[in-house]
This record gives sequence, C-alpha cells and structure tokens, in this order.
Amino acid sequence: MSEISLIMLAAGNSTRFNTKVKKQFLRLGNDPLWLYATKNLSSFYPFKKIVVTSSNIVYMKKFT
Repeated sequence: MSEISLIMLAAGNSTRFNTKVKKQFLRLGNDPLWLYATKNLSSFYPFKKIVVTSSNIVYMKKFT
C-alpha cells in the first residue's frame, strides 16, 4: 500500500464567504469545519501523516 499524507489548508480570510467568522472555524456538528473534514477524510484512508495549516495556530491547538 502506498503512503499518502493529507495536507489540510485551514487558513485564509474568508472574504468571499460573507461572514465575520472564518469558514474553517464554523462548526459542522460538534467540530470546526477543518476538523470535521480531516476526520471524515481519515475515515476513508489511513494517512501516513496529516498536516494542518492555519492562520490561528493557538485556536487550532485546542483540538489536539
């Protein structure tokens, strides 16, 4: 089986999203969107490594 890494881009200003909250921090269920997407993708494939980029690393670390 090949080794595949996931790079989740969870950064940006969300200027086209028309909300004060950045879209990566909006909640889908109990998780912010970036975490929901990462968990969902990981359920389909056992990634060797997962890298998450962020414009707010302090907030992101609350979920580790």
